[in-house]
Amino acid sequence: MAIDKFVNRHIGPRDKDISEMLAVIGVSSLEELIDQTVPSNIRLGNRLICPMFDRARILSQDPSSCSKNKVFNTYIGMGWYDTITPAVICAIFLRTLHGTPLIRLIRQRFHREG
Repeated sequence: MAIDKFVNRHIGPRDKDISEMLAVIGVSSLEELIDQTVPSNIRLGNRLICPMFDRARILSQDPSSCSKNKVFNTYIGMGWYDTITPAVICAIFLRTLHGTPLIRLIRQRFHREG
């Protein structure tokens, strides 16, 4: 995947996209949208400033900071849950990723249970 495609997808909405969204919602600005949707008692009141850091720069300044990382267990994908997935979602999912071994296993299970 080309980097420019990744950036275009993940950099956030463009000004034109924001204007169209605001028009559909019926507000004139993002601030007005936030005023109407986020209760004032939980808002900061001042603008949050988060400096951007890149990993290489941080590690070059303080490599020992890596030792502060903590390892936690993740349980994503650790079981099969008794839930109902709408048929359309199953169809799209299975059609999109049909060639992988995992999908073949899932298909077998859906056909048995479905």
